[in-house]
Amino acid sequence: MTTRANAIISRVELVRKAETARLEELTTESIQIQLSGAEKRTTLEEIKSHLEKVIAFNREELKLQAMLKAEEERNNKLSTLEAKIKSYESQF
Repeated sequence: MTTRANAIISRVELVRKAETARLEELTTESIQIQLSGAEKRTTLEEIKSHLEKVIAFNREELKLQAMLKAEEERNNKLSTLEAKIKSYESQF
């Protein structure tokens, strides 16, 4: 009876050791997955930050281009008006 009990205890110990080793493996995998997720979130945040900067720069660039175009149009209108005024002045 003792021999049989020792055999069962021996098998249980082997199973416990195997299960403990598997639990440690799963814990390690879980930690790696968490770290990987954190790295991905960090990378996504960096990309988001970069894109926000690009968007802000593009908005400013578009505003500048619109202002330059408006200035050019004003200058063209002023030139046209100046030419008309000179034309009217020359008639008198």
